[in-house]
Amino acid sequence: MKLRENKPTDEANELDKLLAKDAGNLIILQNNHDNRAILRNYLISGQSPESSDIKTKADNCLAEAIKDCQKFVSSYDNTIDLLE
Repeated sequence: MKLRENKPTDEANELDKLLAKDAGNLIILQNNHDNRAILRNYLISGQSPESSDIKTKADNCLAEAIKDCQKFVSSYDNTIDLLE
């Protein structure tokens, strides 16, 4: 997918269209274990999962991925550059 160049708001809108249905429901990959609540809470409220939320290896992998993403984003002075 090629997003319009140099338009962060357009890119953000395009990502929103890809990740959320009309009713605001998130579109995510489905698997045998339902860990959608962990991802939903993070994407909507920015809250990382607590240890009591992590019940399976998949939950743990998702929690680690969230930490890795936060570390990556925090390494940039101007985070809007990540959308380019």
